[in-house]
Amino acid sequence: MSGTSRVRAIVSHSSLTQFGTFVIPSVFLGLILYRDIPDLLWSPFLRESVFGLYLFAIPLTFIEIVGPVIIVFWCYPKVSAFRRDVVGPWPVLITLVIRFFGYLGIVLVAFIPFAMGCISEFLFPFSVLPLVEVVCGLLWLPIGASLLRGSGPSRRQILLAAAFCLILLGKFADWNSRRPFIRDLLRIREGMTVEQVDNVMARYMTGTRLAWPPISDDKPKSSSSISPATSQTVKKGPDNELNLTDSNVYRHSNEGAYNADWGIVRFHEGKVESVDYMPD
Repeated sequence: MSGTSRVRAIVSHSSLTQFGTFVIPSVFLGLILYRDIPDLLWSPFLRESVFGLYLFAIPLTFIEIVGPVIIVFWCYPKVSAFRRDVVGPWPVLITLVIRFFGYLGIVLVAFIPFAMGCISEFLFPFSVLPLVEVVCGLLWLPIGASLLRGSGPSRRQILLAAAFCLILLGKFADWNSRRPFIRDLLRIREGMTVEQVDNVMARYMTGTRLAWPPISDDKPKSSSSISPATSQTVKKGPDNELNLTDSNVYRHSNEGAYNADWGIVRFHEGKVESVDYMPD
């Protein structure tokens, strides 16, 4: 290959890399914005306490999703450099052992912030809220650029783009059944009919699974005895199950940790008025 052809090949490869590392993340970002912006603007689920939710959601998600990425990008060059400095003349077996424990250490350290984030999800899956992953992904870009400043331009662009896409996709990593449940509650809109809501929540169970309490059937009991967060009354449903008046209750699991997670959709004149979530 002549010098001119080699230069053209390098330029072509560089241009293709720049194109791919711009277009692919942009497509991911556009799809998530298309999904999240309507949820943020029009979901009755976010009508109240939005600021409080996001005050916790962004830092916790950053620790859970971006934290491990930062640790990997920061530790890997150090482990590699240490391996090159120490292992040079050593036997292959010792080289492999040092590699193994070095990379295992990176994985274990990176797992710590992820585990902390998973523990926080026992309270609420903050990372599924609209635009949280987008904010964390954008915060990653300057941090990642700083961590990768010693890499070549093409390698830096590829790693930055790959990590950005991975962070965005973290929104859809369902390591428990509560995460897709909250995402679907966010899809419910004010004014939807009962049938439309049932279509959105079709894959979930309905009903409270609570037995009707021993009170008179003609005297509804205040729901404050169930949760002080609601002002609804209750009634006796089929099979002596406790039902909420003018509301549908959806559940996503019968497992012990989640069997009392309620998604409560309240209706007025057959149309959605509010959406609430009561964790187990």
